[in-house]
Amino acid sequence: MTRKAVALGILGLICAAALPASAQQRYVQLFGHTYAVVGQSATPVNLFGQRYFWTAFGPVSRAQTYKNGVTINLDDGTAGVNNFASVSFSPGATIAQDRLWFAARIAPTPGLGDQVYFLEGSDANGLFTPSVSNATTFFGGKVDANKGGRPVFALELNRDNTGVKQDRNVVVVTFQDADSMRVYDTDSMKNDRVTDAILSLTLRNDPATASDAGPVASANFPYGNFPSFAYPPTSDGHTVLVVGSPGLNAETSISLWDTKTNDAFPILTDVTTQTRSATKPFPLTDSGNNNLTTFSVARYDNQGEYWFLLDNPSPGGSSNTERTGIVLARAKLELPADPSKGKAGDIKMTVLETQDLKATASDVLFPAGTAGITGLAVGRAFGTSGLHVLYTTDYNGNLYTLLPLQ
Repeated sequence: MTRKAVALGILGLICAAALPASAQQRYVQLFGHTYAVVGQSATPVNLFGQRYFWTAFGPVSRAQTYKNGVTINLDDGTAGVNNFASVSFSPGATIAQDRLWFAARIAPTPGLGDQVYFLEGSDANGLFTPSVSNATTFFGGKVDANKGGRPVFALELNRDNTGVKQDRNVVVVTFQDADSMRVYDTDSMKNDRVTDAILSLTLRNDPATASDAGPVASANFPYGNFPSFAYPPTSDGHTVLVVGSPGLNAETSISLWDTKTNDAFPILTDVTTQTRSATKPFPLTDSGNNNLTTFSVARYDNQGEYWFLLDNPSPGGSSNTERTGIVLARAKLELPADPSKGKAGDIKMTVLETQDLKATASDVLFPAGTAGITGLAVGRAFGTSGLHVLYTTDYNGNLYTLLPLQ
């Protein structure tokens, strides 16, 4: 038996002994598999010579001081509280180099908070804890929206380092003034979201009247106010899947973008329409017939499986009001072998499963009565099951780590 399996068994015993019955139900079923929603603490538990941070089930606040002394600050509340954050996973050569990236959309100026940052280095079970992980924060750390940009998604492209402002390392969607996709060199993310950017493209749905607006993204990019990004099945360090929603007809569309260039490939595909007559269509509405917005996507493996997080209403503004719908979908994507020679509609989707998270995960992945989860990332495979550790965030400034049990 691996140490991971032993540790997980110990976790169950610790929690069963230490927590009241009402606090022990921190398990969630996702697509037929059971995950433990694991909380983390700055104080380790020493067991058989190993240090573990599993002290309770549940979430942990993102506001922590990490191993290298860097403190992450949530919205300070001076302009209203907005603790929305998305999360993405960037694998390193080892677990010590794995990263969780966060894009935290604080309230507008004069609010202050850390908005783009990553945690680096997890323990053997995929937990990013204050005593194990280092934190790196950008644009000056606890800054206002003009500097940090009120971002809603960030994905690391690569870790190239050929010089300051020379490499396209990370793509970030910012909502301050013009809603934009911006590409940065991590070496130069020191001043503000505009002057530090190597490339800025205004989203197609934005009127582009703000003073910081860059060129409007071409029609090869999805239309919608919540673009998110994921690696293709085989990552080359610069090409990304771009998912956008809602379109003009509330649809979700997907394209592929080589971020070394300033335009996406001409293969934009409306997967909502493409799968409408399939046995399992891509979700367009929730159970109340409210239109859904795809606002997060994560690559699950290198075989073309992706997980999509959708909700209604879209997670805009600073409202922590309960959503009418939160849906998780897993699907297989087939991308054209040479996207530069492709055409619109060339991405093929097969929806595998969908799950209503409001019905199955409320009070586990997010407190009932709140806006719910706002991000989803897929980490490394856990143990021998082939299932992956999952990370998710909510509107209350929390990080949840989901360890698969079976």
